[in-house]
Amino acid sequence: MRYLRYRMLVFSCFLLPGIMNGQQQVKIKKSEFKTQQEEGFEDAWKNIKAGDKFYKAGRGTYREAREHYLFAARYNPENAELNYKIGVCYLFSDDKFESIKYLTRAFLADEKVASDIRFLGGQAYHLTLEFDEAINQYQKYKESLDPKQLALKRSRIDKLIQECENGKQLVANPSRVIINNMGEQINSSGDDYNPIFAPEDSAIYFTSRREHHEKAKRSPIDNKFYEDVYVAGADGDGWFPARDMGKPVNSLNHNTAAVGLSQDGTELYIYRGYKGGGGIYKSTLKEGKWGSPKNINSRLRSKNRETSMCLSPDGKTFYFVSDNEKTTTGGKDIFFSMQDETGKWQDPENIGKEITIY
Repeated sequence: MRYLRYRMLVFSCFLLPGIMNGQQQVKIKKSEFKTQQEEGFEDAWKNIKAGDKFYKAGRGTYREAREHYLFAARYNPENAELNYKIGVCYLFSDDKFESIKYLTRAFLADEKVASDIRFLGGQAYHLTLEFDEAINQYQKYKESLDPKQLALKRSRIDKLIQECENGKQLVANPSRVIINNMGEQINSSGDDYNPIFAPEDSAIYFTSRREHHEKAKRSPIDNKFYEDVYVAGADGDGWFPARDMGKPVNSLNHNTAAVGLSQDGTELYIYRGYKGGGGIYKSTLKEGKWGSPKNINSRLRSKNRETSMCLSPDGKTFYFVSDNEKTTTGGKDIFFSMQDETGKWQDPENIGKEITIY
């Protein structure tokens, strides 16, 4: 059971953090935060103001916000708004169990502290594999929504509830799986994800949102550092320290994520995001150097956003994800294109509503 918990938590951490556009901007009122005790108030309030700046900036600085809020909580640990913000900071940074603790404190102090507190509680329980309580929180959140809000959010919440139901089935039928952290040679305190292995596991390419140099810029969406592609080589003894691939693969002003690699390891496919769009590009390895990313074949891209891809083992079928409004069934869909006998890519087709697994 223990090993399955680790596996599920690893997967859940990638699935859940992006499901909300932002948290409710709860304000800690000075008059309500101050208690009868004068000593320590001024320092606590200064830390709240400092924490609020980091919190408002976005998830990329939630850790910094949390440290200031925790200091302020020494003065008044019962304030509902402060506990809510600490819970949010934990939920989207590190310890999900701590998130449950602080969100619960906030709810007990004031059930109406924030309209999304049930939803956030559901996420926290979801991530700690307490699926029944997560479902309960999601259901309570649905019940709190007015008809217009429910119409907008129902499908998203129902999907999360179904994930919890699936999780319950997996936990009831555990498999023995051992997950080993790849260590500090690969991982960082930032988000590290989407690993792609070179032939014979000679190298690993992955996407990271760590601070790779002093001029690294943050995304205005969540205040985290822009995505960059990293690579780490390997020998018989383990992995060498990961390094930023730098120019020309990465860009200071956009997200650049690794999404695919050809079977021979000479073509690296990346997603490059930019305001209002984003698409898949290809960098080619020549004489030991990666070239500037180029647009993929015109038949495999559009004016819409294409975000993920993979090639079949023979390199003749190209699968990708697109939000093309004209050809999707709603949101993002999977498409595929095949090469004909002359090597030309055919017009992409939507893979359809049903995918058969053989």
